[in-house]
Amino acid sequence: MRIYRFPFNKIKKEKANIILYGMGNVGKQYLAQCMTADNIKVLFAIDGHSELSFVKMHDIQVYNPEIIRALEDDQFDYIVIAMDHDQNAKDIKDFAVNLGVPEEKIIYHIDYYDSRKYLRSPELYPWHNPSFSWFGEDLIVAGLFQCLGIENPSYLDVGCNHPYEGNNTALLYLKGSCGVNIDANFNCIQLMNAERPDDTNICVGVCGGGGPYEKEFYMLGDYDALNSFSEEYIKDHERRHNVGHEGAKKIKVRCLSLGEIIETYCGGKFPDYFDLDVEGLDDEVMASYDFTENGPKIICVESHSETVCKQMLSQGYIRYFSTVHNVIYVKKKLINAVLRM
Repeated sequence: MRIYRFPFNKIKKEKANIILYGMGNVGKQYLAQCMTADNIKVLFAIDGHSELSFVKMHDIQVYNPEIIRALEDDQFDYIVIAMDHDQNAKDIKDFAVNLGVPEEKIIYHIDYYDSRKYLRSPELYPWHNPSFSWFGEDLIVAGLFQCLGIENPSYLDVGCNHPYEGNNTALLYLKGSCGVNIDANFNCIQLMNAERPDDTNICVGVCGGGGPYEKEFYMLGDYDALNSFSEEYIKDHERRHNVGHEGAKKIKVRCLSLGEIIETYCGGKFPDYFDLDVEGLDDEVMASYDFTENGPKIICVESHSETVCKQMLSQGYIRYFSTVHNVIYVKKKLINAVLRM
């Protein structure tokens, strides 16, 4: 995992108002560093990703790139391109210049180090805890465990996908925790083994009902976060976003139930934290397990369904927080401790 340093040395003005262009991994790390910098104020961010545009990240509004057309020269001092891709950065710079942004107001400079050399080191967090989740779920969960007095919570991450990008357990891992990561995509598990060797990383599908059995897994790309067992989910995504997936392929993947995962890879005891993101089958997986007697302290699930909410309430959990994609549940008996946040 690369840790990117914000180009403070390129900011020549004493009190600078900046705009961040890019809210991916680089942009989130830049934003975290700027939050404690006395000489820099982030006015807002820009991102072309449809799910990030017009939302807030860390209390900073994220807009579509078209907002550049409405900018006046005296409204900002710099646009900082937060992207580790030279050609994309050049295209963004050309786009901004063509819209009248002075070239000297555009900064693109990439400097990073490999976090694997600094795991569990204070050097990793000299400025602010980064967030690897899309909408800050990992910061919320880390704060909850801090309130519970659990320094290194164990976790089960089902549908982990990438070791860091958009990952809800990466922050816990870098703080010293370890757990079990599950994904049906062998490419993702290989990457997990390379980047997070202290975790147990298993290539297996998790679906509702008993197992083991084999099921068709739809691969839209080698590392595509939308890869899914649900053909209906894939087709619904195509309809809603008017996209096609002509290059998609189907592979057979061995599947286990959630209960079998707990028994086989977690020693029969649910870890402290459960993160579930299985693209269209989250409700089915949740319904297949009774969390009443053997459940985690905190659950983060990519589902806003009333069915899951009722299940969690009936099985001893409180709905604590929701983001664009996820809902975080906390065990009812622990709620007084976490309400101190």
